[in-house]
Amino acid sequence: MDITTTTTAAEQRPSTRTQYLVFTGTGGEYFRIWIVNLLLTIVTLGIYSAWAKVRRLRYFYGSTLLDGTSFEYHANPIKVLKGRLIAAAFVVPFFITLKFWPPVALGLGIALLPALPFLIVQSRRFHTRNSSWRDIRFDFEGTYKDAAIVHLALALLVPLTLGLIVPYIAYRRQKLLIGKTKFGASQVEFDGTVGKFYLAFLSGIALAAGGVAAFAFLGNWWLGPIFRDVFLNMDPQLVWHYKGQFLMLWVIWFYIWYFAYSVVQARLINATYGHLRVGGHRVQSEVEMSELAGIHLSNMLFTWLTLGFYWPWAKLRILRYRIQSMSIVALGGLGSMLAAENQDADAVGSEVSDFLDLDFGL
Repeated sequence: MDITTTTTAAEQRPSTRTQYLVFTGTGGEYFRIWIVNLLLTIVTLGIYSAWAKVRRLRYFYGSTLLDGTSFEYHANPIKVLKGRLIAAAFVVPFFITLKFWPPVALGLGIALLPALPFLIVQSRRFHTRNSSWRDIRFDFEGTYKDAAIVHLALALLVPLTLGLIVPYIAYRRQKLLIGKTKFGASQVEFDGTVGKFYLAFLSGIALAAGGVAAFAFLGNWWLGPIFRDVFLNMDPQLVWHYKGQFLMLWVIWFYIWYFAYSVVQARLINATYGHLRVGGHRVQSEVEMSELAGIHLSNMLFTWLTLGFYWPWAKLRILRYRIQSMSIVALGGLGSMLAAENQDADAVGSEVSDFLDLDFGL
């Protein structure tokens, strides 16, 4: 009888199904979008940038598939342009006064700080409300107070804590931007820990410190005689003579910092997107530090060699790897997920025309 009861309970328990995200975009397709967007933005003195952003995001969303269905981006370019013009009305005066009247710029910057949380909340709300999967919209329920705590109150503590609070701020920012997001009727739950954010930053600092020490040793052993030759003889032509060595050392220096950055980024991605739940369904992120670093470093090399024209391919490589490292462990399958979310899809969609739903570019 006990065996029968156990078997019945196991049969009633919903099964789980893991669905990996798939990215179908290609560098060649994105290059055509990128080059047209760039040229039209230049010709229109930046006005077309709003349409360029929407076109770019629609391509990225449309190329991202979950269970065979792509995501969609519904933003109106006119609203993006309006938001940018409003943001420019705040930012442009600050930079003008910064150039000609720095003391005035300081006062203006302090006066404009209270507007920053508002712009961040509205931009996030615009972005989520214009994103959907299978006709179910996302939404954002963060408030001005939430954003002010993270981006103003905690930010003021950075110099007082000698920067030690930065990982905590990064943690609280993700908890705000992602933990306050909804998908249809379901709240996105973020259960990441602040310890993993500190581990990400500390591992990057440790790698960078070790790299700097190795760099200093290499520089002294390899280039020490060259530096002494240049400075003792005071001959500028010797700098050109040793250009290959100086360039190689600069490349090594750049790679050290970029590798450390890749390690921090990989850990932060997993610490964020590997700790999400949506309606009981779990999100996984399995970004490998070594693979991400390899993509970053090879992208940088190819972008240099092609004078920047490889950039669209570089962007797609990073995006594809990050997206395809994510999966959803759906309890009972994605069909049960959709059945619950469709109940609230119309309510969310009706708010998209709200006047304050503008993209301020933050």
